[in-house]
Amino acid sequence: HNHQTFEWIQYQLDGEVGPFGDQYEIPLLKLMEADPAAFTAIRGLIPYEGLQHSPIDTAIIETDETGKKLASYLSLLELTTAVSSIDELKIQHILETAVLATKSYTTYPQDPSYREELKPFEAPSNDLLGFVEQQFWLKEHVEESIRLLYGNIDYSHQDFGKFRYLDVLGVYTPPHMGGGGWVIPVIFGYEDEGDRVRAEVAYVVEGMGGYLNPGDWEEIPADGLTEYVQTKSTRYAVTVRRESNGRFVLESQLPR
Repeated sequence: HNHQTFEWIQYQLDGEVGPFGDQYEIPLLKLMEADPAAFTAIRGLIPYEGLQHSPIDTAIIETDETGKKLASYLSLLELTTAVSSIDELKIQHILETAVLATKSYTTYPQDPSYREELKPFEAPSNDLLGFVEQQFWLKEHVEESIRLLYGNIDYSHQDFGKFRYLDVLGVYTPPHMGGGGWVIPVIFGYEDEGDRVRAEVAYVVEGMGGYLNPGDWEEIPADGLTEYVQTKSTRYAVTVRRESNGRFVLESQLPR
């Protein structure tokens, strides 16, 4: 029997401690050796389900379908500061946004994202983390999300924030703590040049307690949201490239 949560146990015979000492140190039970090829094969059984979009309010200022598509894309980037190119983004930001835009799977049977195929990941992740983990993002899925969000860029898998990357398993695991709010892009207008779209954009963060300005985290009254973004928000000139499949990829976000 595997007493997984104990470092040692005591054996008794007819109520008396046996002749071989009081304590017996328990060797760790290995349910599955950490074979990267085996875990790669298991991950390959689960298809990628596309970018997972957070709910955003695009009605702060009305826009058309292209504007809504642009807002939906920019919300996934969670970028509320200026950058002249994607090369300026830290890998931690790229990984975080990609993971959060990727569907995770669990080995908890009552969860809608339960995947029985991932059960063999539990024991080795416990060895690596020191506690039982049941939620996983698959490396290949995160890679596809990075490609869809940022195009073909160079990066390496690694820990970011409190998320852990378990290389031998090829998965990311969560910190199991509350996150921030939704980033809401506000599209004031855009010019569609075919291969590129150039837009005037501001950002608002919707948290548990209401709306915030991401620049100084000033609270924005809900009944004055439209007036605030029109008169006080920081506006950016955003340029996105339109890929052959119609998807957007950020090129720059500069102050206006």
